[in-house]
Amino acid sequence: MKMKILLIMTLSIFFFLLPSPSSAAIYKFVDDQGVIHFVDTYDLIPEKYRLRSSEEKLKEERKEEEMKPQTPVISTPKEEKEAAKEPEKKKSEDEIIEEWNKKLQEANDNIAKAKAALDEAERFENRTVSSYSRENYTNADRKAAQEATEAAKKNLEKAQKDLDELAEIARSEAPYSWWRENFYK
Repeated sequence: MKMKILLIMTLSIFFFLLPSPSSAAIYKFVDDQGVIHFVDTYDLIPEKYRLRSSEEKLKEERKEEEMKPQTPVISTPKEEKEAAKEPEKKKSEDEIIEEWNKKLQEANDNIAKAKAALDEAERFENRTVSSYSRENYTNADRKAAQEATEAAKKNLEKAQKDLDELAEIARSEAPYSWWRENFYK
């Protein structure tokens, strides 16, 4: 009898001393580079991020499949200080304009290639149906020429659509003076 009472008392003390999962607090803060950090005590949050931090209670009901797998960010205070010392390299306006010029040149090159391919396909189609060389080509050649012309037209339309999309993206992302010089109509 004494053993049962002793066992019940020991188990009850054991269960009361276990930490409650609902009392665990996880603090989240985002640093200047946009990296999300999670810490378990408020004191580990750097002073400048404490106002932006938010407390999140973890619940046992949350299923693992709902949570996205994230790679943990482990950093020491020394690493954080070194990261804060290194300023981000920002591109100059000339570098940005150079990148946009490359994109525009590539789009224009694609249009020029598509036009050249369309011209060649139309010339071949015209040769297959002209009265002078009609005897040299079969109906299969004529059909192939028509299909090649249609494919070339679609390719040109796609290249033009890509250029139009580049113009729309450039309108909001490229420097205004560059956009106006290259796309303003």
